[in-house]
Amino acid sequence: MNESKRKEWILGAIGLTIGCIGAFIQSWILCGDLDHRYPFKIMNVPPPQFYVEASKTLSSFAPYLAVFVGLVFLFALNRKKIIAGFIPLLFCPLTYIFGLWYLVSNSQYKDELQNPINFDSTTATMRHQEFFMGALNLFLFSAFVYLMFLALIYGIKFLTSSKKMP
Repeated sequence: MNESKRKEWILGAIGLTIGCIGAFIQSWILCGDLDHRYPFKIMNVPPPQFYVEASKTLSSFAPYLAVFVGLVFLFALNRKKIIAGFIPLLFCPLTYIFGLWYLVSNSQYKDELQNPINFDSTTATMRHQEFFMGALNLFLFSAFVYLMFLALIYGIKFLTSSKKMP
């Protein structure tokens, strides 16, 4: 393996490691949102216990699935392996979004989601949309942090390179 390929693999592995750590942090945040935060802790339909079980289910496989997909992308990419770190950061919130949607749409409460029977006259669908937007915002923030990491890595790589500026 030549020197440039080796460096590309090392940067890809570092990037994927950062992305995987970020996916586990995202999972912890999203699990906490469903478990312990307003409005899910005090909703009438679905009840709070439904969201506790949903968060346990999603947190048990979402970050691991994100890591697996990130590894697949790392080995599938021929060049710029460092972008494989984005994959877990994107895949973990998407797993929560689609996982919660699937669990709710296949639950016994699916017919009552549009009825404003919560104490604050909101529907479960409104609260789910807020959760989905929060998960997407979490991805955007994580992607921004990862881009700053890339800028730092490539800035250091540029500063330490032996090439001279024209």
